[in-house]
Amino acid sequence: MSFYHSALADELDLGLDPVEAFAFGRVQALACDLALWQVLPPAFEVCDVIYGEPPFQVHEAQLFRERAGAIALDRFRDDAWGFLQPIRCVIRQGGPVVLIGGLPLQTQMPAPDSALVPIRLERSGKRGQGVRARALGWNIDLPLCKTTGELIAHLIERFKCVGDPFCGYGRTGELFARSGRSAVLSDINPRCIAYIAQRAEGWQL
Repeated sequence: MSFYHSALADELDLGLDPVEAFAFGRVQALACDLALWQVLPPAFEVCDVIYGEPPFQVHEAQLFRERAGAIALDRFRDDAWGFLQPIRCVIRQGGPVVLIGGLPLQTQMPAPDSALVPIRLERSGKRGQGVRARALGWNIDLPLCKTTGELIAHLIERFKCVGDPFCGYGRTGELFARSGRSAVLSDINPRCIAYIAQRAEGWQL
């Protein structure tokens, strides 16, 4: 199975009809434009950790919206990082949050409690494989990890339910579900939710 970040991949159009929401077993998924929210949607209330790989740069965030067919927001032009507001809210409330990104992302967030530099992205396929990034943690102590796969494995050991608001094609949710954990996933692109809906049954133990 190949995974691609839905903001960046030419492989985004899978010929799937959009799906707005889906639930099967330990996995829930919904299409959600976080720029429209001040807090995470209620489905995320069951999560005991938030993990995500949001767009690294402002222009990637705009591409993310365009490829998903999201409506244009006047306030998005004023705050291109507005989709991070619900994550900032979780941090202020003391919830553990782990984001993978670069310095531009880090400057938009409160000072992290831990920052691992560098960490390699583990993605199959030609795009994104081996890219170096930072693992940023709030309200959590992060172990030294070489790859995002190692980091997710650590989170699986510590937490029962992950929330991934930038889930793409659901790799984090798959790893949690295959380990007997639960996942709440969202992506701005409803075709990513359709992709997850087709495969989530096979992720269950």
